[in-house]
Amino acid sequence: MIDELINNFEESRLEIDNGEIERLVSECVPPEHLEGIPFIKFDPQDSVFREDPDILGYYNTRTHEIHVNEHDRLEGQKGLKETVLHEIGHNAQRLIFEASPEVKNLWQDLYNASWNDPCNSFISGYAATDMEEDFSECYAFYKLDPDRLAMLCPEKYNFMRHYVFHEVGANFLPFPNPWDAFANWADGEIAMV
Repeated sequence: MIDELINNFEESRLEIDNGEIERLVSECVPPEHLEGIPFIKFDPQDSVFREDPDILGYYNTRTHEIHVNEHDRLEGQKGLKETVLHEIGHNAQRLIFEASPEVKNLWQDLYNASWNDPCNSFISGYAATDMEEDFSECYAFYKLDPDRLAMLCPEKYNFMRHYVFHEVGANFLPFPNPWDAFANWADGEIAMV
């Protein structure tokens, strides 16, 4: 099923192919988060990218298509993978919030609190754009850099773990105390980018 969704990534100059994106998606994304997506396409010739070449990717809210652009800001294969997971995050958010307005309200509260809580703010500057971008950025970071998300945004990490990826446990954070994450980072055990 996943191999039918992934298109044209071998055309990227980043030496990545459809198979690598298929592996990323199959390892990181629960199948239910892909529901409704007709394709995930490397598509730098798309009209949206021609109009605004700085866009890295987009999720079409009407058709649920995901388009990914070729851009120098992608920072190689890692950036391309982040973009793919970020855009899938928009679809996951749609599905989760449609199924549970209560969960949507919880995320809205986390987003709003981020403006005043330096211990649980935004994982990136782009995440501060709106609650949808915040969700999608956290979605990608949860899978690609979970230690950073847990350290910088522990409540959002817990939200992703519990409500989005359903990995429930007594202690959601990978560190009993968020300051342990900082100590591990300071000792060089956690890479910060």
